[in-house]
Amino acid sequence: MINSTPEPPEYWCDRITQCYERLDKDKQWAIDVIDGCVYLGVYSDQRMAFAGFQMWMRQKCCASPIFSLTDSFLDPGVRPLGATLLPETLRRKVLRGEVLVIMCLDILKFIDLGNRICPGSMRLATKAETVKMSGHRMGSFMRHNRRVICTAIAGEVFYLGAGTQDRILFDQHSPAQLLKQHFAVSPISP
Repeated sequence: MINSTPEPPEYWCDRITQCYERLDKDKQWAIDVIDGCVYLGVYSDQRMAFAGFQMWMRQKCCASPIFSLTDSFLDPGVRPLGATLLPETLRRKVLRGEVLVIMCLDILKFIDLGNRICPGSMRLATKAETVKMSGHRMGSFMRHNRRVICTAIAGEVFYLGAGTQDRILFDQHSPAQLLKQHFAVSPISP
């Protein structure tokens, strides 16, 4: 069943644009954090993009995977770069490799965000739950250190699909709003 949500989706693509607008000849990078769990870096220098962003993630003790906006080319299930709400000039520069947009969804901070929105509702699944879900034929699941992410509401456990991460990173959907919608339309409300 597909449940509608009462409010329009909130996107953070304007934050990419704001970072891009801060770049110039002397400033070759700009960073931002969305909803406390998505790290964003926009770079006009390729070397700085990869080394600098990785160093930032080490400083934040974030072990979640790092993505480039152009990784969307590898996954047919995500919004293509040309369909994003980014300005055409920026999209062209990203396509030509003149600007790199690097992102990371810190899974542990995402779980913390979910627990702030709906206390006690999110956690890493146990190893046994993860093994059970790994054999499930319904698709892939969002993971951290090989364990799936789940929400537990009123004793019922729901596992987050890998598409959740894709929507946050490649559709630039607000993680906080996505979680609020998830909790609002869950079959069992908190």
